[in-house]
Amino acid sequence: DPARFFFRRAVDLRPTADGLGGLGSSLYRSGQGSAEESLALIDAALAIESEYVWALRERGWIALDEGETDTALAAFDAALALAADDWNAHYGRSRTLAEAEQYEPALEAIAASIASDPSRYWTYAHRAFVLRRLDRNAQAMTEARRRHAGQRVRGGAVRLDGSSSGGVRASEAGGVRGSAAGVGVVVGRAGG
Repeated sequence: DPARFFFRRAVDLRPTADGLGGLGSSLYRSGQGSAEESLALIDAALAIESEYVWALRERGWIALDEGETDTALAAFDAALALAADDWNAHYGRSRTLAEAEQYEPALEAIAASIASDPSRYWTYAHRAFVLRRLDRNAQAMTEARRRHAGQRVRGGAVRLDGSSSGGVRASEAGGVRGSAAGVGVVVGRAGG
């Protein structure tokens, strides 16, 4: 993994928040490090730069991947306390709330994410998923058709039912866990 190599080299030369956070993330995402090891590096980055929003969000995404919804929600909330319009933190908050089956607050959080940056098409897929879980099926289908008809996907994909093509984790691709039968939307990699 080239990212891991370069982050490790940068940290060896001079430990910085960016280097430590990037190394922690790349170790986890490449499967070369445990969640605990990766989070320790991200915590070291936060010790250097306590208001490092990206590191707070990444802490949330790793916690969500590990099924630790309380930890994930706390991390996304901490990021939002520093950057109230951060679309990715709102999106992570919504994904976490949906994972905890708190769909009304998840719908509010995804609306905030979309309001912050309406260009992220996978946020609309997530909104369709949440609407489906709220049994607002017609609205979910309308949402899915409006935003995703013919959408091209690069770098793998995750469908709303959580299945994937391209071998990526749901957090890496913007997909969601759980069943969203009848929605049939494919979403691409989350970024930012």
